[in-house]
Amino acid sequence: MMLKNLFLTGLLFFAVTANAYDSSIVKSSAYHELTLAQKETFKYTYYFVFTQSKEDSTEDHIYLADFKRVASEFPLPAVDYDRASQFGEWIRPIKSTCLNTRGVVLKRDSSVDITVNDKCTVTAGNWFDPYTNQTYNNADDIQIDHVVALKNAYMTGAHTWDKAKRCLYANYLGNKFHLLAVNGPENIRKSDKSPLEYIPPSKAFTCEYLRNWLEIKYIWDLKMTPREVTAIEEEITQNHCSTDDLTVSANEIKEQRQYMEVNKNLCQ
Repeated sequence: MMLKNLFLTGLLFFAVTANAYDSSIVKSSAYHELTLAQKETFKYTYYFVFTQSKEDSTEDHIYLADFKRVASEFPLPAVDYDRASQFGEWIRPIKSTCLNTRGVVLKRDSSVDITVNDKCTVTAGNWFDPYTNQTYNNADDIQIDHVVALKNAYMTGAHTWDKAKRCLYANYLGNKFHLLAVNGPENIRKSDKSPLEYIPPSKAFTCEYLRNWLEIKYIWDLKMTPREVTAIEEEITQNHCSTDDLTVSANEIKEQRQYMEVNKNLCQ
């Protein structure tokens, strides 16, 4: 009898363990599928643009989180993304200084005078990174982030531009949020992700980050994917971003487009 009870106990233990193991596999598999579902593919049967287009001149302000669905396949580039051939590298945008675009942004965003070596490379300054909410003094700790990454821009519209316009986008200094001096490892973590896959760890910066993302897309007439829009709308709700947080003046957009026109040959 004792042997029978021990046998039954063993069977019960095996069954419970097996169920627990199977449950863990199911959870792991579901999590993996969820993670994969969050990856941007750019393969959609529809996409989004801004409801208030650049041609609208009757409004004084533009609410950036107002989207219009376009019932057409998301237009994909015929050629794969390649930064060097399509956007080029940093240029020297201001002829009166030896600094390249990285150096100009480091100088602009430092709260103290920067230190530059004999190779015209910025080595030190004081930079507050809004992504990590930390301050850095060594330029080696800093990378320059294209808030809407070059690859994302390419996939959402820049593949239709000529090389000069793409180079201008890569080196754009028309505002202080297109290019940001941020912590290097955090910028690597962000990579070419949209708000679907990446939001800066500093929650205090989320609403401003979303505004920057949307304003850049608005200025440059870039499209948005369905998952991108869903993620942005969820972040707006979760972080209680106000209408004011996501509204810009029409004059600001006009000034940006004028800057683009004046500097359209910057890379030539």
